Amino acid sequence: MAKNMNLFSHYNEDFEEFVKEHGYPIDRQHWSEPLVPSALDLAKNLFHGAEIEEASDGSILVALDNGSLLALTCLPDSKLEAFATRFGKTYFITVKSSVVQLLFNLALAIWKDQRFLSHIRPGIRDITALGTDFIPPGFEEMFLFEKFRFSDEIRHTVFYHCFKQAVSFFWLHETAHVLAGHLDICAKWRKSLGIIDEFLNAADFDDDESEESIHNTIPYHAFEIHADRWALDRLFGILHQQIISDSASDIELISTAIGCTLFPLSLHGYNLLQNKSDIAKHHPPLWFRADEVIYAEDKAANDQRFKLRQGEKKFELLRFRQKHLVQLGLAGLSRLHPMFADWLSPVAESSRQAEAKRVLDEANVLFDPWRDDLSRYCRGIKMRASN
Repeated sequence: MAKNMNLFSHYNEDFEEFVKEHGYPIDRQHWSEPLVPSALDLAKNLFHGAEIEEASDGSILVALDNGSLLALTCLPDSKLEAFATRFGKTYFITVKSSVVQLLFNLALAIWKDQRFLSHIRPGIRDITALGTDFIPPGFEEMFLFEKFRFSDEIRHTVFYHCFKQAVSFFWLHETAHVLAGHLDICAKWRKSLGIIDEFLNAADFDDDESEESIHNTIPYHAFEIHADRWALDRLFGILHQQIISDSASDIELISTAIGCTLFPLSLHGYNLLQNKSDIAKHHPPLWFRADEVIYAEDKAANDQRFKLRQGEKKFELLRFRQKHLVQLGLAGLSRLHPMFADWLSPVAESSRQAEAKRVLDEANVLFDPWRDDLSRYCRGIKMRASN
């Protein structure tokens, strides 16, 4: 880290404090399987153009504009957990290796299931352009096959892109909790921020509760929606830039919608599929989070339209097809498990609009007392000086 020694000089001290509480992160250079190193590579690629270093412990360090750091790292732990925490001037964005493995397994289940492939295949064009070299080195050994067939190219592309976007969503969602000030709000009130094993203390408010009582209750529900939207905006914004430059395919659009939906599926579904109580009950409903995927895709497409495609006569026809692809992917995903169908089948139905408004209204009520505090704690990524 010599070239930015001053920028990252405080990291080692903060790292030692992190280790005392959470243990040593995974050293990617000595980790035997490719999932965690690939997850860390994805983290690094998400901050292209930023001041970035790779720490000796394998963490990806990203400079913030106030002199503090993001440290994105993986812990070797079987506990399903991802969280954001702070030590000194370093915000640690931590994903347990078991979460990465879970996302891999979910993506692999999609890859193996012919029901999903048969559902989406009629809607995909230009599939002959897919190449098997889309899968990065190290992943080939996970598959048993004699030779690639036409459908295998689709399945492998679906698998890896779903995995890639699901892991990316985890990194970005937790990063949003830092950049938007959520983590500092929680630290002020001695609360933690994380997913799967956190957000369990959110309370429903009675009509006679005081304004001060509401202000002193961390608005986890609203923070989750805020973080989801920030992460989705980033992923779909990048995707639509690629679509405009003809460097992204139909299948990548479908896989991004699915990959972002795997995040809440992994959050809400793991215990329910084992007949345990849903520990994520204080998060926004799963159907709502899937609706947010559809909303974010539409927003990103229209943002790109006004910047780059003004006056294009075929834009509405193009958007009709792209929206169909996103819903096609989610409908195909709903076929893989009866519970997925219960969660995802109502997505984007008009009957959900009133219920979605109610969820947002409740979140805004929670969020409003904290707006001034959040603006004070807002952070930004420090970009490299241009040559």
